[in-house]
Amino acid sequence: MSEIQQELNNLKIITWNVNGIRSLYKDAVAMKQGLDSLGGDIICLQETRITRSSLDEGTAIVDGYNSYYGFPRSKSGYSGVATYCKNAFTPFRAEEGLSGLFASSDAMDSVGCYGSIRAEFSKMELKELDFEGRAVITQHKIRMSDSEEKTLTIVNVYCPRADLDNAKRLQVKLRFYHLLEIRTRALLESGSFVIIVGDINTCHKPIDHCDPSDVEEFNKNPCRMWLSRIIYDPSSEENTNNVNMSSFSLIDAFRFVNPEEENAFTCWCTRLNARSTNYGTRIDYILIDQRLGGEIDDCVILKDVLGSDHCPVKAVIDLKFVRAPKCPSFCTKYYQEFSGTQKKLSEFFSNESSNQELCMGTTLSCKYDTSVASVKRKMLDTKVKHKRSKSDTRKQKGITNYFQLLPSGTQIRDSCGSADLDDQGSGNRSSLESLSFLGEVSPDTFESTSFEPLAVHDEQSSVDMAEEKFPTTMFNDIVGQQSFCTAAGPEKKAASDLWRSMLTGPKPPPKCKGHREPCVQRCVKKKGPNFGHKFWVCARGEGRSNDPSARCDYFLWDSKR
Repeated sequence: MSEIQQELNNLKIITWNVNGIRSLYKDAVAMKQGLDSLGGDIICLQETRITRSSLDEGTAIVDGYNSYYGFPRSKSGYSGVATYCKNAFTPFRAEEGLSGLFASSDAMDSVGCYGSIRAEFSKMELKELDFEGRAVITQHKIRMSDSEEKTLTIVNVYCPRADLDNAKRLQVKLRFYHLLEIRTRALLESGSFVIIVGDINTCHKPIDHCDPSDVEEFNKNPCRMWLSRIIYDPSSEENTNNVNMSSFSLIDAFRFVNPEEENAFTCWCTRLNARSTNYGTRIDYILIDQRLGGEIDDCVILKDVLGSDHCPVKAVIDLKFVRAPKCPSFCTKYYQEFSGTQKKLSEFFSNESSNQELCMGTTLSCKYDTSVASVKRKMLDTKVKHKRSKSDTRKQKGITNYFQLLPSGTQIRDSCGSADLDDQGSGNRSSLESLSFLGEVSPDTFESTSFEPLAVHDEQSSVDMAEEKFPTTMFNDIVGQQSFCTAAGPEKKAASDLWRSMLTGPKPPPKCKGHREPCVQRCVKKKGPNFGHKFWVCARGEGRSNDPSARCDYFLWDSKR
């Protein structure tokens, strides 16, 4: 089998919560290199945190890929998903969201299959769920062993996060799960194979959690109960006896390949440095249609890939893809801002105001009338005059223009006394030369001295001063402390010690009792009586209580330090 055939016959699909795509990939080159380094054919990213207005061409259009974005509309810099497909795996259809609110009006482009969504959800609720930009669906064609073509739908999701004590947000999360389930069932019933990938934001079993609570309590979590209902588990009697499993059953690809692997996590708390001790959870999944279970070759967690608080998950599935002849209209390369065509300026204005706005210098395909051309010429003339007047004022004066030539014998007076400047036959010197001695004198010399500034005149170009440096007697008069120049060693040391006592700098952090290592400072973020208070804890990563390399239980309020 040739290398090209091998690439087409094996789908390498990747899911990764990137926690901000712009912070991960700074420019177009980094974007291309980053996607290539993952080695995926279809790469599904979550938490892109980017809106359409802030999406740049280098991120949207990557050589060798076609991309599809779901944008947050309710909050900027929040949520968001994106699916990048290699050109050989170009989808036939693509759609943003689960509800159908953003579906294309072209029936050939939209995925369809909405089931009972409109009956079970109000339009207001669908907006609340889909306006956060949490789903992108791409639909592909695959060729089976008998040469029959089938549809494969890949659903890229970023499910909401919610704590059990946040009842409102928990309800949003459960409703999103229900919306995902209805849409998936409808797709399966249409005859399409389905793969769900993304950040599900729930760990399925105790083995997927670094420190699970009581197993009975753990399994009572409503989010885990939903996940257990849709994931096929051959060891579960409930799944074996469920007559409806033929219509909706997905395989957890990682557990299918690695059923007993422990400490296999995909997300860690970076604030607590928990990745260093592998104290995390597995909440990123590739859930594959049970009918494709025999085609799963491998599934691995790419724990060494850094850049986010999550790491990628990669699955290899033995499927032969049929490439679409062109990308769906939802593809980012068709966005007007990236299409290479420019709107006429007249399209932004009404007919009444167009004649007034067309004189801004934009090239248009239509011919101007005489009045518009006249106005345009006047504006160009004004612009040229403005540029000339602006250039005239940009000439910068030399620094010598700010000083005046002073006659010999001029006295410079200050608060400590006065001094004569005799020429001594040395000729006129620039004030800049005369003041060059300041670079050779300690800044402390002038600590208690205040000078009266010289008069400034623009007519002259330099200042005459008789000596390149002030005489020693004059210097002592200005400073007012002759002893400074002839200070003995002990006196200098006393002054140095005084400054050190005043400028001590920040105190070193305390050391934890468990490892005798410098601590790190944290701040209470949870609302309550201690909100905003700072404290010190062990700098090591959070881990299990029996792990000696993990953070110890040292704690100290900053106020008691």
